[in-house]
Amino acid sequence: MKTKISHFPLFTLLFITLNVYAQRHEINVTNIDTPNQYNNDSFIITFDQPMQRIESGKIPISIKPAIKCYWTWIDHKNLSCNLNNYSNSDEEDDYDYSKKKELQIATTYKVKFKKGLFDTNNNPLKAQTKRFTYKRPTLTHFGVIDWKTPYLPVLNLDFNQEINERSLKGKMYLKAEKTTIPLRTVTKDEIPKKYNTHLSGRNKQYNLVIPNQPLLKDLKYKIYLKKGVKGFIGNSPSEKYNSKTNIQAHDNFKFLSYTCQNTRKWKTYSGPCYADDRIELSFSSIIDKSTAFQCQDRYKYRLYTRTLRNNTSSLILDPENNQHDRTNLELLSDCIDNLEDIFGRKITPNKNKPTIKTIGYRPTLELNLPKNTLITDKDKI
Repeated sequence: MKTKISHFPLFTLLFITLNVYAQRHEINVTNIDTPNQYNNDSFIITFDQPMQRIESGKIPISIKPAIKCYWTWIDHKNLSCNLNNYSNSDEEDDYDYSKKKELQIATTYKVKFKKGLFDTNNNPLKAQTKRFTYKRPTLTHFGVIDWKTPYLPVLNLDFNQEINERSLKGKMYLKAEKTTIPLRTVTKDEIPKKYNTHLSGRNKQYNLVIPNQPLLKDLKYKIYLKKGVKGFIGNSPSEKYNSKTNIQAHDNFKFLSYTCQNTRKWKTYSGPCYADDRIELSFSSIIDKSTAFQCQDRYKYRLYTRTLRNNTSSLILDPENNQHDRTNLELLSDCIDNLEDIFGRKITPNKNKPTIKTIGYRPTLELNLPKNTLITDKDKI
């Protein structure tokens, strides 16, 4: 007598296998970080699976250096550690902020996960240790605040915290192609007098530096920092830093180009400009404001004051009325000859000066650059 065997459907077996596999999925901690750069009293742990929400006092996590966490589940995947328990205050104004606790800057914390955390499928998070660093020393901004010569800039480096000046030695440099120029901190005697008042109230978060040698005029430099810059608090130094902004020496003071804007149609074009257009003049070096103001006294156009308040290599001229006066453009052409840059240099060569032409009844400004003085990237700052 034959026994009839019942065959279990293949798709049912496959479904069960996949379901068991899904339930046995390994749980991982994907990230530990502060919510944003301004938050200094909490951090968030992110899991890759929805987790069971355990009561704050029973969460099996320890941290070194030791801090006391008031744990809060943001959602099933994100667990927040708060150093201050604001929930004990009936109103936000009742909290005593003089006793506020904060994460220590430039410090690496070790977070140890013990047994006792489970995802929503009841799979355990295996015991593991993760690390995160709060607020390493980081260069947040830099800029040229002065030029000792056309080829020697004074740079201001702004960090996110006070920096131990000794740790900067040998870690700062400018780089262009295969050329590297070390940077050094500026001594008090080398600080330009006009910045003494400006810098007197600043702390070691702001550092003035200068290249060890003049920049080459045809190269564009970027600032680089090696890792290892240290603050006065914490045990974690900076990472490497590469800037995206170029620094370039000032070559001979030259008139480079101009653009025109029809103020009635708000249309911008490269020229020729009419006498009643808004005109922007671009130069190869920073303009001396006093010579620009002298130009303003003779010229019927007005110069934007915001342009003259800042270190700039361009002037914007705007007609007060719709002028059609050829004399305006002739004065502008002469004015360019009398401009000087901050190093006391006059415009060279003169053959780059705009010329006055007449199209119909309207006088125009036009620039005819010889082939050997065509504008290239090397001419721009």
